[in-house]
Amino acid sequence: MIQLEFENRAGCKVTDEEWHKIEQVMMNAKPVRSAGAGKIIDLYQRFGMEVINMMYEMVEERSRFIDEIGELRHERTDILKANQKLRGFRDTILKAYKEAEAEGNRPKKAIIS
Repeated sequence: MIQLEFENRAGCKVTDEEWHKIEQVMMNAKPVRSAGAGKIIDLYQRFGMEVINMMYEMVEERSRFIDEIGELRHERTDILKANQKLRGFRDTILKAYKEAEAEGNRPKKAIIS
């Protein structure tokens, strides 16, 4: 649906900013999207921009959550990679220690302060 079609069916003009919000709600709010364009027009006629603004804020918050989840998944992947490297380093140290011990050269214990 385009802005002109919405205005004709709703019976009033909307600003470009209002149309942007209406369009975002139509595309991203699953109940509105699945009910069709008539639902957003009905909501607009019954409650005005107030309900659209509330739904728009929820759509924006959902978008922020999706972005944050993506960032957290990326960070988790980085942490898992670093953990894998550290495990490899630990395994190398343990292997060297066991080899030295098997040769009769017991390594001195490190003092960690």
